[in-house]
Amino acid sequence: MYRQENNEILWAGRKVHCDFDTFERLGGGYARDRDHVFFWGWLKERIDVVSFRYLGGWYGVDKHSVYHNGNRFTKPSPETSEYLEHDFLRDGAQVFVGKKRIADADGSSFEPLNRNYARDASNAFYTSKTIKNCDLNSFRVLGDSLELYARDTRRVYYCGKIIKGADSQSFVVEGEGWARDKDHRYYDGKPDGQ
Repeated sequence: MYRQENNEILWAGRKVHCDFDTFERLGGGYARDRDHVFFWGWLKERIDVVSFRYLGGWYGVDKHSVYHNGNRFTKPSPETSEYLEHDFLRDGAQVFVGKKRIADADGSSFEPLNRNYARDASNAFYTSKTIKNCDLNSFRVLGDSLELYARDTRRVYYCGKIIKGADSQSFVVEGEGWARDKDHRYYDGKPDGQ
């Protein structure tokens, strides 16, 4: 976090070499002064300070490029990129998580479900990977926004992979990696004791 101490700006206790009077926090670790853009307190070269704006999450954009974690990436268009939430970005028909394009995603129907799972009209996804053969109509994330478990009417998933033998109908998340169904208790997607 940026903080002011006397007439200096600091990031994590480290001095940010900026113009104190024009310094402004933008969000997501981004900031700027009259001449520069910063990410986590580090000066980022070649970003157009006048057109730069914070999109959300770890994304920013200027008239030339989109930036993730302060680093330029060229695939999405700066004119049409839209931050969705949970580190997902849409650029027309394309969708990205972080800087990685989700190959099978349809931008017009894409919907983040939590920090890890998403879906569109045809597929469910775990980060950038398509979850094959899931029942999209019944697909649900279990637990909170950090949870790695999901299910449909036939299967249970951990990190987007099927948990073999898990009972979808009785499966519940207990938290902190733990879950259970009518037959087993699971930790990080594996039956307890394995």
